[in-house]
Amino acid sequence: MADIFSDIFTSLCDKDSGQKSLLVLGPPGTGKTSLLRDISRQLADVCGKSVIVIDTSNEIGGDGERPHACIGGARRFMVPHRAQQHETMIEAVQNHTPQVLIVDEIGTPKEVSADNDIAQC
Repeated sequence: MADIFSDIFTSLCDKDSGQKSLLVLGPPGTGKTSLLRDISRQLADVCGKSVIVIDTSNEIGGDGERPHACIGGARRFMVPHRAQQHETMIEAVQNHTPQVLIVDEIGTPKEVSADNDIAQC
């Protein structure tokens, strides 16, 4: 697992790698959200990238006023209602121009559309 993470991290951190996106799939309880937390922290703190975490269910950055330290210097955007996630994703990119946008779950057609629009930027 450490080798896989190292390869993913190296690819995402290297601006010349051509890596534009990463999709993490797996059954519940296999560490997907933990991987996203670590990637967000590493990209923000080690690579110095501008990272925004779209945190719909507060699973990535916690539910406190301040984000949990596990996401490091990444900024967390809490989504007030699940139905607004796609709007929050677009707003984050339009108003804050992050280099990296991390979204824990994409499950509706509007979220898929927003993700596709963002990927074209």
